[in-house]
Amino acid sequence: MSSANRPGWLVNGLLAVAENVGAAVRRARREREPRVVRVTADGRRHTLEPGARGYDRALELADEMIAVVRTESDEQ
Repeated sequence: MSSANRPGWLVNGLLAVAENVGAAVRRARREREPRVVRVTADGRRHTLEPGARGYDRALELADEMIAVVRTESDEQ
C-alpha cells in the first residue's frame, strides 16, 4: 500500500468505527426506554413510540397500576 492511499484508508476506517459506536449507543438508548404495547381486541399488538399520541398517558396509567399492585401485596 502506498503512503498516498494510507490517509484515505485510515479516514474510512475511522468513519466505520465511529458509525458502529454511534449505532451501539442508539441501540442502548432504545433498550432503556419503557415500551408501550397496545393490544387490540383481536389480539394484534402495536408498539407506541415515545412522543406518539397516548404514550405518556399509557405510562402514567401503568405506573398507577403497578403502585396499586405493590400496595396490595404489601398489605398481605
